[in-house]
Order: sequence, then structure tokens, then C-alpha cells
Amino acid sequence: MSALSRLRSWWRAQRDRGRLDRQLREELEFHVDCCAEDLMRAGLSPDAARQRARAAFGNMPATGEDVRAALGLRLGDEIRGDLRYALRMLRRSPGFTMVAICSLGLGIGANTAIFSLVDTVVLKPLPVERPDRLFFIDSSGGRSGQSGPPYPAFEIMRERNRHFSGLAAVSASGFRVTIDGTTEPIRGAHASGQFFDVLRLTASHGRLFTPDDDARIGAGGRDGAVAVISDALWRRRFGADLAVLGKTIEVDTRPVTIIGILPPRFHGLQAGYRFDLILPFVLTSNDLREKESWWFQVIGRLREEATADQAQAELDAVWQAYLNDNRVGAGTRKGFPNIVLTSARRGLNQLRRDFAEPLWIVMAIVGVVLAIGCANVANLLVARASARDREIALRRAIGAGTGRLLRQMLVEGLLLSGLGAAVGLGLAVTGVQILIALFAGAHRAVLLEPAFDMRLLGFTAAVAVLTGLLFSLAPALHALRGGQAALAQGGRGSQIPTRLHAGQALVALQVTLSIVLLFGAALFVRTLINLKSVDAGFTAAGVTTITVDAVLPPAVPPDRPDQFAEERADIGRMWQELADRIGALPGVESAAVAALTPFSGAVRGVRLVIVGPSEQADSGIRLNQVTPAYFDAFRMRIAKGRPFRPEDRGGSARVVILNQSAARHHFGESNPIGRHVRLPKPGESGDAEVIGIVADARYESLRVAPSRMAYVPLAQAFDRIGRATIVIRSALEMTALVPAIRREVRERISGGLVGTIASVSHEVDEALLRERLVSLLATVFGALALILACIGLYGVLSYSVVRRTREIGIRVAVGARPAGVVWLVLRETVLVVACGVAVGVPVALWMARFVEGQLFAVRSRDPLAITGALLSLILVAALAGLIPARRASRIDPIHALRCE
Repeated sequence: MSALSRLRSWWRAQRDRGRLDRQLREELEFHVDCCAEDLMRAGLSPDAARQRARAAFGNMPATGEDVRAALGLRLGDEIRGDLRYALRMLRRSPGFTMVAICSLGLGIGANTAIFSLVDTVVLKPLPVERPDRLFFIDSSGGRSGQSGPPYPAFEIMRERNRHFSGLAAVSASGFRVTIDGTTEPIRGAHASGQFFDVLRLTASHGRLFTPDDDARIGAGGRDGAVAVISDALWRRRFGADLAVLGKTIEVDTRPVTIIGILPPRFHGLQAGYRFDLILPFVLTSNDLREKESWWFQVIGRLREEATADQAQAELDAVWQAYLNDNRVGAGTRKGFPNIVLTSARRGLNQLRRDFAEPLWIVMAIVGVVLAIGCANVANLLVARASARDREIALRRAIGAGTGRLLRQMLVEGLLLSGLGAAVGLGLAVTGVQILIALFAGAHRAVLLEPAFDMRLLGFTAAVAVLTGLLFSLAPALHALRGGQAALAQGGRGSQIPTRLHAGQALVALQVTLSIVLLFGAALFVRTLINLKSVDAGFTAAGVTTITVDAVLPPAVPPDRPDQFAEERADIGRMWQELADRIGALPGVESAAVAALTPFSGAVRGVRLVIVGPSEQADSGIRLNQVTPAYFDAFRMRIAKGRPFRPEDRGGSARVVILNQSAARHHFGESNPIGRHVRLPKPGESGDAEVIGIVADARYESLRVAPSRMAYVPLAQAFDRIGRATIVIRSALEMTALVPAIRREVRERISGGLVGTIASVSHEVDEALLRERLVSLLATVFGALALILACIGLYGVLSYSVVRRTREIGIRVAVGARPAGVVWLVLRETVLVVACGVAVGVPVALWMARFVEGQLFAVRSRDPLAITGALLSLILVAALAGLIPARRASRIDPIHALRCE
């Protein structure tokens, strides 16, 4: 019989226990009756026959027990008995029970809360069929992992590939949606017609769009412009009314018909970013005809018979032909050399790339906290076991085996850890909400929705079982070894050294782990302090940004250069007039409009050509399009040349300002003022003169050096700026200015919609979310570990004082001074802490190597951090040791000598 069959049989026996017991009694009685009938036929009286039958049959209860043991029922009975006994023992010691459950609940709850985030951000696959067959098509050679090719190349790949059942383009987008006259911003995506087929999704209601709905650029398909909405938006905005199917809403300025609702389990391709509205890809405002534009992702489903290597080789051949046919320059080829397939099993990796390593670090931290909690409970159990020495010895003397006693103690430990896990789950619910709030911040568009599903409950159960085994096994073995000695001593307890050495070893382990956590917390705190002191290249205090969406007229195609340039100039004038009007408001020091601002998350890259005898292109420069007051609003220093002026408008000579990094990279030590550069863009012609050099500013991260940046006047913008950011410097509270700003937006911007209002200082702080999260959690859990370790030290020393009361009384009676008694106890503190430090410092220095990637301007062997950790530990440990030491110095010798 297989193990699974035996398990099923045992479960049926446990489930039908009453029926089995009844059948067993009836069968035993049947055999006795049959034997009695045979004896009566042989001439015995009924009473004598039945008495002889019972004697011949043997001990009926013992036979029944043997049958139950064969069926596995006796084990269940014994475990139930152990559970009842364990509950009685826990009720008998409520103080011990509360301390143990709280220690375990904190550790298990912290692990559950952090694991829920790790599972959501790092581990959980997309909720689609066979996610392991999904791959992103990366044209950057694997550097970004998910940079899809330009749209014309995507179309060629989609038609020519043989190893994918489908390829789909997708790009996260923000929409301005008007529903029943109410306008609101909604996050979503543009996706090509095969997107839902690739993911193998079906609509919960209605239908999802197909390639026929994604056929005509700018128009959609035969049913016009259609959309699919999320289950969450359907319930929130439409009250789960199925009449929404066929309803027309306005997305930006386009009427769109809702044709379907996504299944509830699907939120999008990235944790933290929900697709509430999905439109066909051909409805995007980006120019799909551009042959050198990278701004979306491509996802494909590999056929069952194909391999990733085969598909990659096929698509790379198409890509190389595309680069050659379109004469893509060497600079661009360097950034996008070949096609690499990267797994899409877990979706887009933006949040995972930023937070995977920090979350694993925090997971390790809470694991260490749980280990310290286990050691604390083990110490409590070791001390508590001394009162049960005589009980254990008597149990063994009357025949209880070591395995039976060990199982009883393990059941007690598992019951304790189970109760701790129940408390931990309750704490984890609150902890997860706090962590989600830390992730989301005030303005971050990160929406995490951890689920307390079977994965999480299974993790919690596994942690509870492992925890129970860890903290109950060692005390059980000590109790079993000490039982016989206790019986020989007449119940006075086992020998002191054995127990104290076990407790001291556990406390030394706690000290070691505490040093590791405190050192790590000190490193992360120093990293955060160092990052906050980094010069960002601008003054954030007093600056507020406001995003504004505008409704633009239909785009002019690039093949009509005069109208193309005039359209850009008109858009630039519109934004410039808005900036001028807001700048004239009372209390506003300066106001500007920009295509992107520092730490907004937006990036715009272009190629730069240095005009001269030997032109060379570079694909690594960033582009920002701003109004003249931008540098003044941010207090960015013009290092050389001049800033933009009102006369730098559409139709005038094109100008550009470079930051110091770009000037150094392209012109070396020579003066770039007056030189000419070209920023190639379809529909644009003419060179731009370098008129100024501005100080470097960090736009993406405080950790990395500023990127090379080119600034052009928004009146000479390359892009159709339909979404811009107002930058306002003012000493006033923004709440006093917002009504006037909204009024100016309504009057000056066609269809203007005010979006996010954010303090730049807050944006800079939120750019440090990862570092702040790790340093905060490391500090909190490091302090918790230190407290738990010192509670353990206090417990061991207090237990030592109680067990040595007679010895201390004798010492005092023969003349020992109080200071000597204090040192007698503190010496044990010094011994334990010294052992923990001797092991903990090398371990902490060794483990710091694994977090070097999260540090900034601080070495992993930083002496200040390790010194701070040691001083914190020594200070708190001294306090924990001093309390029982002073209590020992006040022991009354007469009372002590009368104690057993």
C-alpha cells in the first residue's frame, strides 16, 4: 500500500471513529459468542462457557488497543491527549504563555507581512494560463530586459515569426476619461489586437478586442474605437451594471465604446500598476510610423513545440535586417544591438528591479528576529522544564519511552507556535496595510494588493511548524537528560551548570544575531543620511509641480514640414502663456512649464549630432523641453552663456542649452558656446546653437551621476506636448494658489485638466522610498531583536540568581560585600555578551558583503556603524544584567539559608 493510500485510510478511520469503535466491539463480542456456543455444545453451562471463552480469547481491551494501533487510531488518541495536557499546562502558567505567544506572534507576524510583499512583488506569476511560455522581446540586447523594437519592426516580426503563437505590443498609459460628464484621470494601457490571445484571457462579461479592432491607425477597427475596462473600474465607477457594455465614454477627446470587462484576477502586467482601461494600440497618440522610436514592450507566447533559442535566433535575424534596411546609425545600434528573449512569467520588472533585493534583505532581517524570538522561548522552556524534572523521571520510570515523552513536548511546542501564528496572522494584516502605505506614499502610483491566500497561509503554517520544532527540541532533550538526575536528587532539580550553560549559549546566540541586525541597520541609516546630503543640482524647497493635460488638435504629419513646425510653435505659445499668467499671480516668485521634471519618472531620449567636419551621433542624451523661467524656478545655476529668453520662440533661430555632463562629454575642455548641434527628429530641419551651459541636475536617482541633458525652449519643442508640468516657486501654501491656477488652466488650455499636485521636496523624499523603507524596517527590527536578546539575558540571569540563592546567602553570611555579589552576577553577563560579540562581529562583517549593492558612500566594514551597534548592545545588556545583580546583592542570608 502506498503512503498516500495509508494516509487516506488513516483519515477515514479518524473521521469515522465512532462507527469503527462500535464495529470493533461488535466483532470482538461476536468471536466470544461463537467460542461460547462451541463450549456449550461440548457440555458446559452458559455461564461457564462464556467465562471460559472470555479467558481463552484474552484481554479484550488490550486486543482492541492493538487493533486501534494497527489502524493508526492510537496515535491520534495520544496526540489529542497531549494537546489537552499542553493546554492545561499553558493555562497553569498564564504569564509564561503570554510572553511566549507574544514573542512568537511578533516574529511570525513580521515574516508573514514581509513575505506577502515578497510574494506580490517578486514571486507571484501572472494570473494567466501557462505564464512560463510568455517572453518579452528585448531589442536592447538584454540590458533593459523589456525594451520592445520600434512599431514598424514589431509589425514585421509579428508577420514573419514561426515560433510564437502570437506577438502583442503593450504600453502603459494615462488617460483623461469623461464618463457621464465627469472627467477623471484613469491608468491603463494601449495594447495590440493579439494581446488578450497571447495572455489567453477571456472577458468576464462582453468580449475582448481582437486584431480587427486594432486595424486602422488613429481609428481602431470596423466597430470604431473600442475599450476594455477592469473589473475594479466596472464596480467602482459603474456599480457593476452590465448596461455598461456598449456604453460610449470619452477618452481624451475620442468617443470610445466599452465592449468588455476583464476577469477579476487580472490587474495588468506589473505589480502595483493596474490596467483599468485598455485601448487598441492604433489609438495611441505616438507616431507609429517612426522607425527609430522605443517606447513600448512586446510580449509573445512561445509555441509548445518551439524553444526560446529558436525563437530568439529567428527574431534577431529579422531585427538585423531591419537595422540594415533602415540604415540605423552606429550610435543607435550600440544601444539596441540584438534581440534577446526575457521571461515574462512574472510580468514587467520595474517594481521587481527596484525592490526585489531590499525586500529579500528585509525578509532575512525578520527571519533573524524570529530566530531570536525562538531562542527566547527556548530559554523560557528550559527554565520551566526544571519544575517538571520529577514528572519526567516518574513517567520514564513507569515505562514511558523517550520517543513518547519527546512527542509530548514537541506537541506542546507546536501548540505554542500555532497560537503564536494565529496572533501573528492578526498582526500581519495590520503590518501589511502599513507597508502598503509606505509603498504608496502620498503621490506614488503604486497599488499593491497582497492576498491572504493559500500560498500565504501555507507559508505561515510552515514557519509555525519550523518554529515549534526549533524552540521545543532543545529544551525537550535537556529535560529528558535531566529527568533521572532529578529523581535521584529527590525532586530538587537537575544540576545547575547544565541548565545555565544551555541558557547562556542561547543568549549568546541572540547577542550574535542582534549585532548582525544592529550593524545592518546602522549601515542602512548611514546610507539614507548620505543620500539626503547629496546635491541634487536644484533647490527643491518651496517648489511645487502640477501636471496638466490638454486637448490638442489632430496632429500634422511630418511630411508637411511648414505646418508641422507651426503646430509645435502654437502648442509652445499656449504653454508659455499659461506660465506667464501663473507667474503673475500674487505670491508666485517664478513659474515655468516643462515636459518633464526631476524625479517625476518621465524620461525622453534623443540622438545628438555635433555639427562639424566629422559628425558623430550619440544616442545617450536626455531631452527636456521647458519655458524660460524653468531654471530660475528650480534655482539651477547657468554656469556659462545665457538662459532662454522670450525671443527664443517658434520661427526664430533654434537654440539649445546643455548641462555640464553633456558639454564635457561632447566638447571636452573646449568652449561649446556658439557651437551647433542637431537633434534629429522627423519633420524638423536646421541646427540648434548652444547658448548656455547649466549645472548638472539629477532627474532619476540620487545614487547615480546626472545624465547628459539637452534643454530646448518649449516654443521650439520637438514633441506635441499634450501633457506638461507647471513648476511654481512660492513661499505661500499651495492651497491658497490652486483655485487661481485651476482658473488659468481652464481659460488658457483647451480642455485643460489639472492632475497631480506635488511638492518637489516630497518627490525627492519619495525617490528615497527604497532606502527609507529598508533603513526604517532594519532599525525597528534591529531594536526589537536587541530587546528580545536582553529579555533573554535578563531571564537567564534571574533564573541563575534564584537557583543560586543558597550559595549567595552563604557568601553574604561569610562576609561578601554587595559589590562583590553584583560582580558575581555581572561576570556572567560579561561572559555571555563577550561570547556573542566575539562571534557576532566577524559574522556581521562577513554578511555585510551581501548588501553592498544597497549602500551609498559607506563601506560594508564601516567602523562607525559597528561601533554604534556594539555600544547600543553593551548599554542595553548592562541594564538587563544590572537588575538581577542588584536583586542578588539584597538577598537576606537567613532567608536564603532556610531555602531549599
